[in-house]
Amino acid sequence: MNKLMLFFPLTIMILIAACGDDGDGSDGGTRELVINEFVARGSIQMNEFGDSTDWVEIYNPNSDPFTLNAFEWSLSDADQDYQLPETFTIPGNGHLIFWCDGLDTIATQIHTNFKLTGQGDEVTLRKNSGGGVVTVDSRYYFNADSGQSYGLFPDGSDNWDKRSASTPGSSNVD
Repeated sequence: MNKLMLFFPLTIMILIAACGDDGDGSDGGTRELVINEFVARGSIQMNEFGDSTDWVEIYNPNSDPFTLNAFEWSLSDADQDYQLPETFTIPGNGHLIFWCDGLDTIATQIHTNFKLTGQGDEVTLRKNSGGGVVTVDSRYYFNADSGQSYGLFPDGSDNWDKRSASTPGSSNVD
């Protein structure tokens, strides 16, 4: 047997292993949580401080409530990671907003330690599990339009596009 014939089956096995379930539900299973909608430039929605800031909405696509344990879950952009310092529960088919304003606090709402950039970025939801950090969902965007929300329709689906109206904390409308 030549060296190429020995190498080829190993390459196929590596590719198959890399294409396994990454927790995003693409294998037909139930997703834990999804990044459902965001505004990365020029948001008109106001947080509890009366400030218009960009935000990311997380959606629980399951009928049962989902608990995000403190320091187990994080949301990040390409440069910074925000670990959730308190435990929150998202109701079944419910939403949770993260204000991406750099305030790094929790008042009545969650404020991350980073801001989104309108030029493009990656927003990632991660979970710290016994085996390490797992990416639960991730969204890339490029050159976001001012005031434009991007989201899934219907909520939790694979249909990602510009939304006709921003709906932070509630179901995306067509």
